[in-house]
Amino acid sequence: CAAAEPDALDEAEERLGMAFPPALRELFACADGQRDGTPAVFFVPTNRALTFLPVSQVLDLAAHWREMAQHPVNGHWWREVGYNPAWLPIGFSQRFQVALCLSAPKGRVLRFTTPDAEVSHTTARTQHLAENLEDYLGDLDDYLSGARQPFAAGKSSHRSW
Repeated sequence: CAAAEPDALDEAEERLGMAFPPALRELFACADGQRDGTPAVFFVPTNRALTFLPVSQVLDLAAHWREMAQHPVNGHWWREVGYNPAWLPIGFSQRFQVALCLSAPKGRVLRFTTPDAEVSHTTARTQHLAENLEDYLGDLDDYLSGARQPFAAGKSSHRSW
């Protein structure tokens, strides 16, 4: 997949009113999402596979979530699950309504399950996965190489350095 255009990143930041963490800009400089028809490249507990979104879809999904959180009727569901408009969805499963998000401006990585998901009332809607994108990608590398299974359990187990 081709790299995201710097102008597209600038426009997305302007429309969302926030700067993307530097590591996210660097990731989009390598690829603007993943190719259609390829297997999902991101994973979150419990081994949920998520599609890497292009900048345009990050912008669209973040804007949609913000609108839903402000909705006069449905907004309370978004507040109840702890949604934060500073979250940037970079991976998403439409089927499961689960996202991999970066929290701007700090860049922390988390799993977010939208209010539209069909889940048990005991399921945590948000889960901290890593302090930054680099740590998450390290966990992903370990997972894909078979070295560790950080996304199998409910809690992420980060590698010790």
